[in-house]
Amino acid sequence: MEAFSNMLLQAEYNHLIQGLKFRKELTISHLLFVDDSLVFTKASVDSCKNLKAIFYYYAAASGQLFNFEKSSLMFSGRILGDKIEAIKNIFKLNVVSRHEKYMGLPSTVGRKKASFFNEVKLKVVSKIANWQHRFFSSGGKEILIKVVAQAIPSYAMSVFKLPLGLCDDIQKAMAKF
Repeated sequence: MEAFSNMLLQAEYNHLIQGLKFRKELTISHLLFVDDSLVFTKASVDSCKNLKAIFYYYAAASGQLFNFEKSSLMFSGRILGDKIEAIKNIFKLNVVSRHEKYMGLPSTVGRKKASFFNEVKLKVVSKIANWQHRFFSSGGKEILIKVVAQAIPSYAMSVFKLPLGLCDDIQKAMAKF
């Protein structure tokens, strides 16, 4: 995967693909997780053809094939339908909506964060509710809170800034337990 990462960085340096721009000096062309990859580029036919060539060259050099059946495309809301179709034909992939989940979290979050992350709160509250009718020592309760209840929102918090009200609700449920 390091070779794949270097190929993407080199392609971005040579202006064959363009990653997501956050500032003039900061772009991200890819994120790699164990055996999973997120690749970002400008929604242009040329960039996408170049990206597909990188996939092909990497597969030929490494022997690792991309699983296009498990892969998908996602576009920003500003991309027109004819461009989406042209790019879809290059990759032969399904197009997914904005609110698909990736690794258990939403891939994009709109203005109503509380509704997206209410599921995290419900998981914590559900765990605590299951423990309510059992007899635990105060030390046992503390361990359950630290090991289980606090671990549930920590993954989401490592990716997103959770709404303060949601954090307060989770904290109240733990304190009540």
